Amino acid sequence: MLLEQEIIPYNISNPIGNKVLVLAPHPDDETLGCGGTLTQLIESGNCIKVLFLTSGDKSDPDNQSNHIKYDLPHITDYSIMREDEAKKALKILSINDYLFMRQPDRELHFYYKSVETILKIEIEKYKPDTIYSPSPLELNPDHRTCAKLIIELQREIKDFKIAFYEVTTPLRPNLLVDVTRYFDRKILALREYKSQLGLIDYSYYISALNKFRAITVGTAYCESYWIINHPISDEDICNWLCYRTKLI
Repeated sequence: MLLEQEIIPYNISNPIGNKVLVLAPHPDDETLGCGGTLTQLIESGNCIKVLFLTSGDKSDPDNQSNHIKYDLPHITDYSIMREDEAKKALKILSINDYLFMRQPDRELHFYYKSVETILKIEIEKYKPDTIYSPSPLELNPDHRTCAKLIIELQREIKDFKIAFYEVTTPLRPNLLVDVTRYFDRKILALREYKSQLGLIDYSYYISALNKFRAITVGTAYCESYWIINHPISDEDICNWLCYRTKLI
């Protein structure tokens, strides 16, 4: 039987990554999952680029602006609005490097191979030492597809670490980052996603999650990560998530 300290960290750590690539399946995932950490990394002089895999066109399908379409059926006034919100949020986080991949929302698994090819090109071009991604435990199918993609690409490319972050589902972390100092700016950035906060008050729920994450370290707010330093097997992934493997 593992002890508490063998399951999750009881100390805070510095965020990892000197040249960081952040995968956000939808605009707002980057702020919800790791906004405080990214702000700290930027403040320390590290490089960050955000890849938005989709523009989140299906989060509010009844919105009238979804009926005004562009060259692709899933690119609408609504998705362009979400991209504009993302630009404003990233400006608050002091992130200037980003790319909208504009894949169909909630359909990444249908376009798995093409998304994989695009990601591989971006990784080989940017050469990150760390890639931040939603975890494989997330509820949203695009989040889980993103996690699967980056696990497989790490096995192929091998030159980067993975930092899995959490948005809708708690993961089993091996690194906790104290974001208390940066939390107000994280919420300020999140408030730029007005279209999403009008549907669900994400600021309320992410505040609760980040408070909960501080329970073992005694600070006000933490963001948690599962760091994978080198390629691991599916069995190793299951063992970690099922508490069969000790925290090292």
